[in-house]
Amino acid sequence: IGAHGTITSSKRASVNLYGFYNHLDVVKTNQVTLGARLVGSNAKWTYRLETNYQTGERTGQDVAALMAGARLGYQVHEKGRVTLWYDYLSGDDNATDGKLKVFDTLFGTNHKFYGLADLFLNIPAHTGGLGLQDIALKAATTPHKDVTLGIDVHSFLLAKKAALSSGHLGEEIDVTMTYRYAKGVAFVGGLSYIIQDTALATIGRLTKNMTRGYLMTNVAF
Repeated sequence: IGAHGTITSSKRASVNLYGFYNHLDVVKTNQVTLGARLVGSNAKWTYRLETNYQTGERTGQDVAALMAGARLGYQVHEKGRVTLWYDYLSGDDNATDGKLKVFDTLFGTNHKFYGLADLFLNIPAHTGGLGLQDIALKAATTPHKDVTLGIDVHSFLLAKKAALSSGHLGEEIDVTMTYRYAKGVAFVGGLSYIIQDTALATIGRLTKNMTRGYLMTNVAF
């Protein structure tokens, strides 16, 4: 169950407020997620600030978890843009204290946020319950009206490293090209390269560097 509202303070900025309640009988979950997001622009700059807090009960334990994110974008010229962003999802390095501090992304479409190689689709499971930090630089350009090129560089770290010597998970580079063939039809190609660090293997996600490529057709009607 959820509620969402938008406050538009000016033509250049707005605030979103929302809350979600999810209940599961089988695993004793009665969890509330409360959030706020500020989105705005000024000349060539765009920005977004967001924070979420989770409370209640999850799998029979009390919850106190946090997510925070920030984006800052700049229009380099009419055909190019760069964006710097940071996401923090809290983790839990003490599983025996009866308090869950790891943030649950609920039903989020994590694919478009935490790297196109899909290493972190299911959070907290895919980060070993230790949370996630994502520092990213994204650049996109449109050299032709029907072609868009993009490159995203991510550096991933755990929010809590627990007994690990380092919380650094690794880096990911995503290169994409989109060609709009006709109205509602686009061809997309991409290549991702992940530079794996020890912590990524320890939490059971990736034991060596990985290259992933794909081609797909998008049809909208």
